[in-house]
Amino acid sequence: MATCRKHLAKLKDNTRPFFRFDPLVSKADDAYKKLLSTAKAMSMKCIEERGIPITVDLYDLILFLVRSLVRLLSAEFYALTHGDVMVADDPRRMLTIRDTQRLVARICAHKPNRKLTTLLLRPQYAKRTTAGKVFQQQFNALLNRAGLEVDP
Repeated sequence: MATCRKHLAKLKDNTRPFFRFDPLVSKADDAYKKLLSTAKAMSMKCIEERGIPITVDLYDLILFLVRSLVRLLSAEFYALTHGDVMVADDPRRMLTIRDTQRLVARICAHKPNRKLTTLLLRPQYAKRTTAGKVFQQQFNALLNRAGLEVDP
């Protein structure tokens, strides 16, 4: 028993960083809104990261992750197709996203030739690990540009 307590005492708290938002902080210090507005601005200015344009997909990725609570893992998230995401009134689908109608409609509008099997975000990358790396690089550039790379 003493061994277990000794071992537990050595555990280190490893809380995840997060973006502070209103009402936890003032509207002026809302890091989540700053993240979203910077992502939108970067896509509108056609900014590139390592030669790849930052598109509205990065903005949609952030909204999708926050609203769906899906973890950002290649095996799960990057494999999602348009057929996996349905509005709440369709009980045949297993994934429902809160406040999804506008978000899914916008994602679909960017991909008019999509099929139910079309990958949801960055379908041009057949290797989903590549799609993940591109998003990771672009997200890091976004954090840098927004001044949010360090969690207070």
